[in-house]
Amino acid sequence: MTVSQDRAPQDEGEPKGDMGAADGVHEYFVVNVTTGPLDGKVQWEGGGGTRELDVSGLQPGKTSALKDFDPQSGSKDWWKWDQRGRWYQLNCYGGDRYVAVVITNYGISVIPTATSPDSWKW
Repeated sequence: MTVSQDRAPQDEGEPKGDMGAADGVHEYFVVNVTTGPLDGKVQWEGGGGTRELDVSGLQPGKTSALKDFDPQSGSKDWWKWDQRGRWYQLNCYGGDRYVAVVITNYGISVIPTATSPDSWKW
């Protein structure tokens, strides 16, 4: 069993299943709901790939630009805000076109969705 100090054991629980019908592009973005500007980077890891989005200076109540990522069937998806230093698992599937990574004063939440953030009313 592979265990990291900042990540749950990777072979625990059920493996990630088939992605299902995917339309190709998956993107994530960060929403800052803290009381101050953010520092650091938000990272995704899965299926042998990694992506990193610099959120330094992102003001409260604002969202970052979109960043592409490539989830794969059978590979768990991991998310991290480097200012908290811990990886969180939340798997994405074919219909999960976008992922909102919400950063609060208490940590992060990862929310997959099929709806574009352009259609949301902030």
